[in-house]
Amino acid sequence: MLWLAVRGALGQLGAADNVRDFSFSRLTVRPKRDATSRGVKVATDGEICWMRGPLQFSVAPQSLMLIVPAAAPDGLPQ
Repeated sequence: MLWLAVRGALGQLGAADNVRDFSFSRLTVRPKRDATSRGVKVATDGEICWMRGPLQFSVAPQSLMLIVPAAAPDGLPQ
């Protein structure tokens, strides 16, 4: 796990052997039976809380609007 954290910090997580990725528009996660009484630890924007399953994730229909800094003459953000 420590090695995965290091690879993630270096931006090389996708090349790790133990990482699987897949595309989805909607995903439901059902915890194991022993986790249903206490819930599942979930981190959202740095906040950690316990949630009961099933957990449902879906992709927003519209794109996320972002504000980015203007580019400098050399093409790099200011």
